[in-house]
Amino acid sequence: MKWKEIRHRLILFVLPVLAWILRILLATLRMRVVGQEYLDEVASSDHGAIFVFWHSRILYMLVAGGTKIRVHTLVSMNRDGEYIARVAASFGRPTVRGSSSRGGAVALMNMARILESGDSVAFTPDGPRGPREVFQAGAVHLSLRTGRPIVPAAYSARWKKRFASWDGFVLPYPFSRGVFIVGAPLWPEDFPKEEQACELMRQAAESALRQLTVEADRMVES
Repeated sequence: MKWKEIRHRLILFVLPVLAWILRILLATLRMRVVGQEYLDEVASSDHGAIFVFWHSRILYMLVAGGTKIRVHTLVSMNRDGEYIARVAASFGRPTVRGSSSRGGAVALMNMARILESGDSVAFTPDGPRGPREVFQAGAVHLSLRTGRPIVPAAYSARWKKRFASWDGFVLPYPFSRGVFIVGAPLWPEDFPKEEQACELMRQAAESALRQLTVEADRMVES
């Protein structure tokens, strides 16, 4: 048996334990919510929204927003995506499998149906492998297709470890205080109905998400 397969089986074996450790860690965080009105707006809508957050901030999204909004997160078809999907399932968070390189078209169709059902979806628009904090257009295509808004979100913690990975993954330390910020929705009808609409909306979403993430980091340091 090859080492990669052995490693894969070992990770699958320890994932339930890791999920419980993460559950305990996230429960200790003292998080303040900014932009609750936008979450309430989504919760009261008959149709869902498209939440976006950078790959580095994916951890807290396992519990962000509570239980009022059912969010299906897009994760890649590779093994890393399988690990994320299993951990998310342990938190009661459904996932949709696909990425820009594998299964993307089918995943977008499935996510469109989810939005029409009233649930919401979530993207890491710089995932699964970057470039870091560069907004890929999948969420924008879905927004233009369904008419549902893109809602940027970010979190940060005062005490945290930032890994030297491609995404700069953020791991909060136990009992840290932090902030979870939800930004104003970006509606597709607010952009010109022309060939450049997709790129204009993509640029606006990227700028909004970058600014929101910087603001989250600034708020926990002040």
